[in-house]
Amino acid sequence: MINCAIDKIEVISSIPGRIRLNTNKLCNQNIFENSILIIFQKVKGIKNVIYNKHTGNTLIYYEEEFLTEDEVIKHLMKSSKEEFTNNIRNFETNKLLKEILPAFNPLNLIKRKYSEQMYSNEYNLSKSLLRLGLTAGIIGLAINTVPVSLLSLSILSYPGIFFAITSIGYSYVSALAKGLNIYVDNLKTIKLLARTNKVLIEDKVLLDEINSSLDFSNTTSQEDYSFIKIKYRVNFNGKDFIKDFRKYGVLKFGILTKQKNHEVEILSDYLTINNIYEESNNVIHTIGKSKENITAIGYINTLGNFKKLNQNISINILNKENSQNSSTNISILEEDLNQIPKLFRLSQIGEELINRSHTIALTINSIALLMIPFIQLHPITALMIYGLNLLIQIYLLQNYTDNYKGVLFNDL
Repeated sequence: MINCAIDKIEVISSIPGRIRLNTNKLCNQNIFENSILIIFQKVKGIKNVIYNKHTGNTLIYYEEEFLTEDEVIKHLMKSSKEEFTNNIRNFETNKLLKEILPAFNPLNLIKRKYSEQMYSNEYNLSKSLLRLGLTAGIIGLAINTVPVSLLSLSILSYPGIFFAITSIGYSYVSALAKGLNIYVDNLKTIKLLARTNKVLIEDKVLLDEINSSLDFSNTTSQEDYSFIKIKYRVNFNGKDFIKDFRKYGVLKFGILTKQKNHEVEILSDYLTINNIYEESNNVIHTIGKSKENITAIGYINTLGNFKKLNQNISINILNKENSQNSSTNISILEEDLNQIPKLFRLSQIGEELINRSHTIALTINSIALLMIPFIQLHPITALMIYGLNLLIQIYLLQNYTDNYKGVLFNDL
């Protein structure tokens, strides 16, 4: 028996090049199944990993020239601690500081290190705060404000707080995403996902194999036959995809297909999806307008064939044959497809919570700025107000995400 940093790993059997472990109690079980496939693909010498969710056993095949049995176990223990823990309350201080500190480097804002496309709202809020600070400064000079108060104005006018709030908020939302059994590569992906207004789905994701026992002999025409066949083939995930995405505000859809045919057209009509994009010499025809924020969903071994697919986010589906994460933005196991719309809604919730915190932070700093010309606020006091404002927003974001409070979470 080997102790894990969180629980225990039991070695069931071991021969050179293969080890079977019981990981049933390891870390957060509801996210382990997806994570173990993704984590081990980064390790040189791992040939294959098979996880049985019913027994909790993990079978690992490895190359002896690169790895030993102990190294495989140590890597699993290390990964379980770093990647699988879904506990927002224990969000490490150093990680929090890592997200906050870049926002308080003036050069990052002056040189526009934050993407204007993704952080347009933060830049707009920054302009509002700077204008207010300038106005307060002019008022202060008019009534003979001392220079020390001008320094206080500069502190409270600094817009880094908005970028810090955004980074912290999406850190918490990204942690919540792990509970949906989904791998997300970085925080920017969550932010982009929240702005999706068009979803492209590979036809194979929507369809199951036809049940050979079904009898369609009573159909009266070829059209009826095709429609009924598609009706029985469209899977539960496919119906829920469209319904949930529409419920959450996405109204534009497209079907990705290797070859456009009558069956795909029937599928399009059945799901009321207007656009079909065909793979033809690795080109997607009439892919859409540049203002669209597109999320593409498909299998990892085929989605890459659409090389000129102009998507903002790629969601790759992993199955038993293809469990490599590749360079995708988001990865999910085939059996967890119904979680994708939930991740999209979670990203929207993150956006709403962050916008709420932005408003509160702007209000607090604005009130303090308008008071400075009249009460001669000391810079240390101004710094304390600024810091307290940030701490309040961190607390509010953690409180909502950690405890699932508020009406925003009711539909998840």
